[in-house]
Amino acid sequence: MAFRTDRLKARMSAAGLNQRSLALAAGLHEDRVRNILRGRSRNPRADTVNALATALSVPAAWLLGQAAAPRPSSPVPAATASATAMATVPELDVRTGGDTLADDRNRIADWGFPAFWLVAIAGLGSDDIRIIEVQGNSMEPSLSSGDKVVVDRRQTVPSPPGYFVLRDGLGIVIKQIEHIPNSNPPCLTIKSVNRDYDTYEVARDQVSIVGRVVAAIRRM
Repeated sequence: MAFRTDRLKARMSAAGLNQRSLALAAGLHEDRVRNILRGRSRNPRADTVNALATALSVPAAWLLGQAAAPRPSSPVPAATASATAMATVPELDVRTGGDTLADDRNRIADWGFPAFWLVAIAGLGSDDIRIIEVQGNSMEPSLSSGDKVVVDRRQTVPSPPGYFVLRDGLGIVIKQIEHIPNSNPPCLTIKSVNRDYDTYEVARDQVSIVGRVVAAIRRM
Protein backbone atom coordinates (compact mmCIF):
# COMPACT_ATOMS: atom_id res chain seq x y z
CA MET A 1 0.00 0.00 0.00
CA ALA A 2 1.18 3.52 -0.79
CA PHE A 3 1.92 5.85 2.06
CA ARG A 4 -0.81 8.47 2.52
CA THR A 5 1.00 11.78 2.69
CA ASP A 6 -2.34 13.59 2.79
CA ARG A 7 -3.27 11.79 6.00
CA LEU A 8 0.11 12.56 7.51
CA LYS A 9 -0.29 16.27 6.77
CA ALA A 10 -3.85 16.32 8.09
CA ARG A 11 -2.84 14.70 11.36
CA MET A 12 0.16 17.02 11.70
CA SER A 13 -2.16 19.99 11.32
CA ALA A 14 -4.60 18.60 13.90
CA ALA A 15 -1.76 17.94 16.34
CA GLY A 16 -0.17 21.34 15.80
CA LEU A 17 3.11 19.86 14.56
CA ASN A 18 5.37 21.25 11.87
CA GLN A 19 8.05 19.35 9.97
CA ARG A 20 10.76 19.85 12.58
CA SER A 21 8.62 19.15 15.62
CA LEU A 22 7.30 15.96 14.02
CA ALA A 23 10.86 14.82 13.30
CA LEU A 24 11.83 15.44 16.92
CA ALA A 25 8.72 13.72 18.24
CA ALA A 26 9.27 10.67 16.03
CA GLY A 27 13.03 10.48 16.58
CA LEU A 28 13.71 10.85 12.86
CA HIS A 29 16.07 13.02 10.86
CA GLU A 30 14.27 16.11 9.61
CA ASP A 31 15.44 15.42 6.05
CA ARG A 32 13.58 12.10 6.10
CA VAL A 33 10.34 13.76 7.18
CA ARG A 34 10.83 16.50 4.58
CA ASN A 35 11.26 13.95 1.79
CA ILE A 36 8.08 12.17 2.82
CA LEU A 37 6.06 15.38 2.98
CA ARG A 38 7.32 16.46 -0.44
CA GLY A 39 6.56 13.10 -2.01
CA ARG A 40 10.18 12.20 -2.65
CA SER A 41 9.89 9.14 -0.42
CA ARG A 42 6.66 7.45 -1.45
CA ASN A 43 7.24 4.16 0.37
CA PRO A 44 8.91 4.86 3.73
CA ARG A 45 10.41 1.99 5.68
CA ALA A 46 8.19 0.21 8.19
CA ASP A 47 10.13 1.54 11.18
CA THR A 48 9.74 5.09 9.85
CA VAL A 49 5.98 4.65 9.42
CA ASN A 50 5.70 3.22 12.93
CA ALA A 51 7.68 6.13 14.40
CA LEU A 52 5.44 8.67 12.66
CA ALA A 53 2.31 6.84 13.74
CA THR A 54 3.45 6.73 17.37
CA ALA A 55 4.29 10.43 17.39
CA LEU A 56 0.87 11.26 15.91
CA SER A 57 -1.12 8.76 18.01
CA VAL A 58 -2.61 7.02 14.98
CA PRO A 59 -2.38 3.42 13.74
CA ALA A 60 0.44 2.83 11.28
CA ALA A 61 -2.10 1.11 9.02
CA TRP A 62 -4.04 4.37 8.80
CA LEU A 63 -1.01 6.15 7.35
CA LEU A 64 -0.84 3.37 4.77
CA GLY A 65 -4.50 3.71 3.82
CA GLN A 66 -5.37 0.34 5.35
CA ALA A 67 -7.59 1.48 8.20
CA ALA A 68 -10.46 3.84 8.88
CA ALA A 69 -9.82 7.27 10.30
CA PRO A 70 -8.90 7.26 14.01
CA ARG A 71 -11.48 8.41 16.49
CA PRO A 72 -11.52 12.16 17.03
CA SER A 73 -9.26 13.17 19.86
CA SER A 74 -7.52 16.23 21.16
CA PRO A 75 -4.32 17.19 19.35
CA VAL A 76 -1.11 15.62 20.60
CA PRO A 77 1.19 18.41 21.82
CA ALA A 78 4.69 18.24 20.42
CA ALA A 79 6.19 18.21 23.91
CA THR A 80 4.06 15.22 24.91
CA ALA A 81 4.92 13.31 21.77
CA SER A 82 8.60 14.06 22.21
CA ALA A 83 8.51 12.75 25.76
CA THR A 84 6.86 9.46 24.81
CA ALA A 85 8.18 8.64 21.33
CA MET A 86 10.88 5.99 21.08
CA ALA A 87 13.71 5.85 18.55
CA THR A 88 15.60 2.79 17.37
CA VAL A 89 19.40 2.94 17.15
CA PRO A 90 21.31 0.13 15.41
CA GLU A 91 24.33 -1.49 17.04
CA LEU A 92 27.01 -2.48 14.53
CA ASP A 93 29.67 -5.15 14.90
CA VAL A 94 32.89 -3.45 13.77
CA ARG A 95 34.96 -6.56 14.51
CA THR A 96 33.84 -8.13 11.24
CA GLY A 97 36.38 -6.12 9.29
CA GLY A 98 34.19 -3.20 8.28
CA ASP A 99 35.76 0.23 8.42
CA THR A 100 32.62 2.33 8.26
CA LEU A 101 29.49 2.93 10.31
CA ALA A 102 27.47 3.53 7.15
CA ASP A 103 27.06 -0.17 6.34
CA ASP A 104 24.17 -1.61 8.34
CA ARG A 105 24.89 -5.12 7.07
CA ASN A 106 26.96 -5.45 10.26
CA ARG A 107 23.86 -4.68 12.34
CA ILE A 108 23.65 -7.04 15.32
CA ALA A 109 21.07 -5.39 17.57
CA ASP A 110 18.61 -2.53 17.91
CA TRP A 111 18.51 -0.29 20.95
CA GLY A 112 15.44 1.70 21.91
CA PHE A 113 15.81 5.17 23.42
CA PRO A 114 13.39 8.00 24.17
CA ALA A 115 13.56 10.28 21.14
CA PHE A 116 13.98 13.37 23.31
CA TRP A 117 17.14 11.86 24.86
CA LEU A 118 18.82 11.53 21.47
CA VAL A 119 17.87 15.09 20.67
CA ALA A 120 19.31 16.22 24.00
CA ILE A 121 22.70 14.54 23.56
CA ALA A 122 23.18 15.00 19.83
CA GLY A 123 20.58 17.46 18.60
CA LEU A 124 19.17 15.05 16.04
CA GLY A 125 17.15 11.90 15.54
CA SER A 126 18.33 8.32 15.32
CA ASP A 127 19.22 8.26 11.61
CA ASP A 128 22.77 9.49 12.20
CA ILE A 129 23.39 7.61 15.44
CA ARG A 130 25.06 4.22 15.72
CA ILE A 131 26.23 2.11 18.66
CA ILE A 132 29.46 0.11 18.69
CA GLU A 133 31.30 -1.90 21.31
CA VAL A 134 34.65 -0.75 22.68
CA GLN A 135 37.50 -3.12 21.86
CA GLY A 136 40.76 -3.20 23.82
CA ASN A 137 42.06 -1.14 26.73
CA SER A 138 43.56 1.93 25.04
CA MET A 139 40.85 4.23 26.42
CA GLU A 140 40.82 2.92 29.99
CA PRO A 141 39.77 3.97 32.53
CA SER A 142 37.30 6.19 30.63
CA LEU A 143 36.12 3.39 28.33
CA SER A 144 36.69 -0.31 28.91
CA SER A 145 36.54 -3.23 26.53
CA GLY A 146 32.92 -4.33 26.26
CA ASP A 147 31.44 -0.89 26.91
CA LYS A 148 29.06 0.47 24.29
CA VAL A 149 29.40 3.96 22.84
CA VAL A 150 26.82 6.08 21.06
CA VAL A 151 28.34 7.67 17.95
CA ASP A 152 27.03 10.71 16.07
CA ARG A 153 28.11 10.18 12.46
CA ARG A 154 27.50 13.81 11.51
CA GLN A 155 30.19 15.15 13.84
CA THR A 156 33.50 14.54 12.09
CA VAL A 157 35.31 17.77 12.95
CA PRO A 158 37.30 17.62 16.23
CA SER A 159 36.27 21.06 17.44
CA PRO A 160 35.74 21.03 20.33
CA PRO A 161 38.11 18.16 21.21
CA GLY A 162 36.61 14.88 22.31
CA TYR A 163 36.41 11.16 21.78
CA PHE A 164 36.01 10.16 18.15
CA VAL A 165 35.68 7.00 16.10
CA LEU A 166 38.20 6.84 13.27
CA ARG A 167 39.69 4.47 10.74
CA ASP A 168 43.32 3.62 11.45
CA GLY A 169 43.96 1.55 8.33
CA LEU A 170 43.16 -1.73 10.05
CA GLY A 171 39.64 -1.01 11.24
CA ILE A 172 37.58 1.15 13.56
CA VAL A 173 39.16 2.57 16.74
CA ILE A 174 38.19 5.12 19.38
CA LYS A 175 40.66 7.87 20.28
CA GLN A 176 40.79 11.29 21.86
CA ILE A 177 41.35 13.85 19.09
CA GLU A 178 42.24 17.51 19.29
CA HIS A 179 43.04 20.05 16.59
CA ILE A 180 46.50 21.64 16.90
CA PRO A 181 45.99 25.43 16.84
CA ASN A 182 47.68 27.38 14.04
CA SER A 183 49.05 24.23 12.42
CA ASN A 184 49.70 24.54 8.69
CA PRO A 185 48.74 22.24 7.14
CA PRO A 186 46.05 21.45 9.74
CA CYS A 187 47.19 18.72 12.12
CA LEU A 188 45.61 16.69 14.90
CA THR A 189 46.81 15.23 18.17
CA ILE A 190 45.57 11.67 18.60
CA LYS A 191 45.92 10.02 21.96
CA SER A 192 44.67 7.23 24.15
CA VAL A 193 43.57 7.70 27.75
CA ASN A 194 45.69 4.71 28.75
CA ARG A 195 49.23 6.05 29.18
CA ASP A 196 50.71 2.77 27.98
CA TYR A 197 49.80 3.91 24.46
CA ASP A 198 51.68 6.59 22.54
CA THR A 199 50.31 10.00 21.62
CA TYR A 200 51.03 11.11 18.08
CA GLU A 201 50.39 13.94 15.64
CA VAL A 202 49.10 13.53 12.13
CA ALA A 203 47.95 15.75 9.25
CA ARG A 204 44.19 16.26 9.23
CA ASP A 205 43.82 14.94 5.69
CA GLN A 206 45.48 11.68 6.74
CA VAL A 207 42.75 10.85 9.25
CA SER A 208 39.30 9.53 8.43
CA ILE A 209 37.00 10.49 11.30
CA VAL A 210 33.76 8.51 11.32
CA GLY A 211 31.92 10.30 14.13
CA ARG A 212 31.98 11.72 17.64
CA VAL A 213 31.27 9.65 20.75
CA VAL A 214 28.37 11.42 22.46
CA ALA A 215 27.50 8.90 25.18
CA ALA A 216 28.66 5.66 26.74
CA ILE A 217 26.74 2.65 28.04
CA ARG A 218 28.63 0.66 30.63
CA ARG A 219 28.19 -1.56 33.64
CA MET A 220 28.90 -0.03 37.03
